[in-house]
Amino acid sequence: MTANARASLNDTLQTLIDSAERGDWNELDQIASRLIPALDAVDQTAPAQPADAQATRQLLLKLQTAIDRCTERKAQIGPLLDALSHKTPNRDSV
Repeated sequence: MTANARASLNDTLQTLIDSAERGDWNELDQIASRLIPALDAVDQTAPAQPADAQATRQLLLKLQTAIDRCTERKAQIGPLLDALSHKTPNRDSV
């Protein structure tokens, strides 16, 4: 993985983590539009050299943190979305 690809992914993941920790979930669409190309850039580059092992481990830890924050949020809003998806006959007719 090139240093530029790694730096771009690192910055985008940190933005995602920071936004999640602040509860700024409205920024997720904008972050996602940068995250997908950053992940693709890393995927398309040559495998990391042994000298990059520590940086790669740190990036993987950051990726796991981002996944954990999003999973927590999904668990928080899941019941709300489920409640909204259940319609009653009385509400449907209004």
